[in-house]
Amino acid sequence: MHKQNVKHTGSSNKPLKITQPTPAPLNADHIKAEHYTREDILQLQSLYGNHAVQRFLKAAPHIQRVKGDEDDPIDVTQLKPFHVNSSGGSKKFYHYEEDKLIAVPGDPGTVDKEVAALTKIASVGIKAVDAVKVYVGVVGKVTPAIKMSRLDGLFVDFKTENDKIVTKLIARFLNGEKVDVFQTEMGLGRLLREDAPKLKEDGQIKKTQLLKDLQKILDSAAPAKVGQDGAIVYDLQGIIGPDGSFVVIDPLAAETIKEFIAAMQSPTGKAAAIKAQQTYTAVDSIIKQLKAL
Repeated sequence: MHKQNVKHTGSSNKPLKITQPTPAPLNADHIKAEHYTREDILQLQSLYGNHAVQRFLKAAPHIQRVKGDEDDPIDVTQLKPFHVNSSGGSKKFYHYEEDKLIAVPGDPGTVDKEVAALTKIASVGIKAVDAVKVYVGVVGKVTPAIKMSRLDGLFVDFKTENDKIVTKLIARFLNGEKVDVFQTEMGLGRLLREDAPKLKEDGQIKKTQLLKDLQKILDSAAPAKVGQDGAIVYDLQGIIGPDGSFVVIDPLAAETIKEFIAAMQSPTGKAAAIKAQQTYTAVDSIIKQLKAL
């Protein structure tokens, strides 16, 4: 049945005036994309009834189809592959639209977990790439994937067992050097033998922002500062941007401190928790080394 808003006018003895609502306008993002999400349509239907909403959408039926939905998946065979300098060989990346990427994991079951982890990370004030679940493939044969912003900068994996190498890699990037060559096995071997460069004036400015972001990650895992909340990132890696800011990408998981402590006490979760703890120790070491440059 079509829902109506009922408004009282005058005294209670007068008849009720029935007002016919008009569907809410699209917000700026939807206007730009020329799409309504199905969640939007359901919300409108709950407010105004199905008949009014369908009449409203009749003039532009395409807005009921959202690219990336199960019924309108993204065809990645038509997209240009995007190559990343990272250890994340479990995903295939594709250019999408002007500034987005589509990441298709080898294990579709990781999509929901990764999106949830990024949401939790961002909720405690740590910078994390914006990511939403989408579907790729053809109708009837789709797989979940992740749509995210494409970030420029240096990929850093803090799980690398030699924090001195990571520090040197970061220092060269902050100084404006091209570091792709160092992200190979041969390049990392060179870094192992070389000293970290002294940061130039511009590099010092970028370092200030990077240290702030990395310290936020450490603080969010410190019970003395955040109690049992906060967020501990498993498989900590991300992108250092041109301005020195650090944004988390591709986390394996994120847990509160309470959940992390429980994992440390669990036979099944202890190994991963210890590895995460070692990563945070490495981040602390890298922060100290960068401060000295």
